[in-house]
This record gives sequence, structure tokens and C-alpha cells, in this order.
Amino acid sequence: MNSLRRAAGHDDRQPDSGIVAVEFALILPVLVTLLFTMIAAGSVLIDRLDLQSAARDAVRVASLDGADACGVAAGSLAGNDLTLASCVVEGSCDVGSVSVLLGTVSPVSIPFVGDRAVELTANSRYAC
Repeated sequence: MNSLRRAAGHDDRQPDSGIVAVEFALILPVLVTLLFTMIAAGSVLIDRLDLQSAARDAVRVASLDGADACGVAAGSLAGNDLTLASCVVEGSCDVGSVSVLLGTVSPVSIPFVGDRAVELTANSRYAC
């Protein structure tokens, strides 16, 4: 019965029908930033795993020939677009164990936040 009393130019939209679009426009930058932060965190995690793998490779070589360990680590990281910032080889198989400490910097770029640099380190030890 109520529909019979409506005026000819009256539409059926609710008075707050545009509020959903406004709320979406307000929350979209937050969601995009969160999404790209998760992607960047995943990228840093992959870089950390690559660095740890390079440390394992370097300590294996250091147990045989300590002079070439840092070169092996740099070569392992070169294929992953990471540069070796520091390489420290401690000990030798003569004293019982070899330890390699690697460090690098991973650049991260997140929309609305900016560019950051994350320092990564990895340590590997080999008991002879």
C-alpha cells in the first residue's frame, strides 16, 4: 500500500547508499600498505634464507680452504641480487671448528611508507 503513495520522481535508494564507497576509499590505502608490507616481508625472508644458504656454503669451503670462503659466499649471493657487506671466518679445522659470519643489506620499498634498508646477518658453524 505504501508504494501507491510514492511520488513519481521518488527513487528507492537509501539515504546512506554512498557511504560504502566513502568507507572503501578511506580504508583502501591501509589495505594496500598492508598488502605490500607482507610482500616486502616475504622478500626479506627469502633474502635471509639466501644469506643463510651462502653461509652454509662458505663454512663448508672454509673447513677445507679458509682463504676462498668469502669468495664462495659472494658468488652464492650474486645470483640472488644481494651483495656481501661483511664476511668473517673464524677458526679452522686444526682447532676443531670453523665459523662464518655473513652480513648484507636488503633494500625494501613499501608504498606510502618509503624505502628502507634491512640489515641481515647469518652465522654458520662447522665442527670438524
